[in-house]
Amino acid sequence: MDLLRKDHLRVDSRDVDRFQRARPGAIFAMMQESAWRHAESLGFGYSHLQRQGRFWVLSRVVLEWRSHFEWGEEIDLETWPAGYHGAFALRDFRFSGHGGTCVEAATAWLIVDQGSRRPLRPREVMTLPPDCGKIRALNEVPPRIPAPGGCGFTRLVEAAWSDIDLNAHVNNTRYVDWILDGFSEDFHRRHLPRRFEINFLAELRQQQTLELNYLENPDQSWLVSGLRHGEDAVVRARLYWSTLNGAD
Repeated sequence: MDLLRKDHLRVDSRDVDRFQRARPGAIFAMMQESAWRHAESLGFGYSHLQRQGRFWVLSRVVLEWRSHFEWGEEIDLETWPAGYHGAFALRDFRFSGHGGTCVEAATAWLIVDQGSRRPLRPREVMTLPPDCGKIRALNEVPPRIPAPGGCGFTRLVEAAWSDIDLNAHVNNTRYVDWILDGFSEDFHRRHLPRRFEINFLAELRQQQTLELNYLENPDQSWLVSGLRHGEDAVVRARLYWSTLNGAD
C-alpha cells in the first residue's frame, strides 16, 4: 500500500486569475483529482464506494500559502491519508515549486450512504496502518467555522448546470470561486490569500439559490456564510489575506 501519491503538474491558463496567479478554486480542483485517484489505487475510491452504495464528501478544508505559483510554473503535488478523527477521514496535501513548499492543506472527508445521506465511520470502510497520520502537512484538523455575527454585504448565486458534479450537487470548487467572486478586482489586485478555511455543510442542487453573506472581522479576516433559501447553512468560510507590498 503506497500511502504517498505524487503528481507533477503545470499551471495552465485555465488555472489562473486576471493577474496570472493560480486561483484557489483551481488548487482545490487539483487536490480533489489527486485525492480521488489515490483513493482508487488504495481500494477505497469512488468506484469502490459506489458499488457499496456510498460516496465521498469533502467536509472541511484548511489551506495555507507560503508563496503563490503562477501561470506556466511546474509544481509537484503530494498527498497522503492522515488518519481518522471521529467521523472524518483526514487527508493532507503539499504543493512544491522551484522555491520549495508553497501551499499546504489539511482536509476532512465523510463517507456518506447514498440512500440515507448519513455519514458512516471511515474505519468501517477503509483500513489504514496504525502509524498513519504521524506526518502532517498542517498539524491540525480543519476547524469548524462559526456563523457570522452580522453581515457586511450579500450576494446571490444560482446553481447552474455547469456547477453540478457527478454526485448531482454543486462541486466544492464552485463554492470557492463563488466566495472569491464577492471581492472586487481592486481588492484582489492588492491582496493575496494567506489562509482559507471552508466547511461544506449541506448540498445545493441545480437552480437552487445561495445567499452569500460577507463580514469583515476586526483582525481583517473575513467570514462568509452561504445560506439556501436564506436560512439553511450550506457553506461557511473564513479567509485571511496578505497585503501586497506597495498596496494602500
